[in-house]
Amino acid sequence: MRASDVEVFGEPAVFMVTADSGKTKRCEFCPECGTRLFHGRFVGAETFNIKGGTLDDASWLRPAGHIWTASKQAFFVISPDELAYPADPDYAKLSERWREMIGT
Repeated sequence: MRASDVEVFGEPAVFMVTADSGKTKRCEFCPECGTRLFHGRFVGAETFNIKGGTLDDASWLRPAGHIWTASKQAFFVISPDELAYPADPDYAKLSERWREMIGT
């Protein structure tokens, strides 16, 4: 999401996660129930990721691609026409696909 399009009420709890790549990311969650809300939200960021499972209506939601598929569940099938990355993705391609999907 564009950070300028989102207003966050309340103060989420924060924890830092270090990925297998060694990169650290900021994850935010509800301090009451523990639901992970978003990551990548920090001062100056133009965009950040909101977890789709937190939306009241996610029926419209479609992934731009799939990342870290090397650890996906065996039952989850990814179509050959979808972007899929076994580890770190090509973020430029994912962003391009996302922009195509939302028409910007």
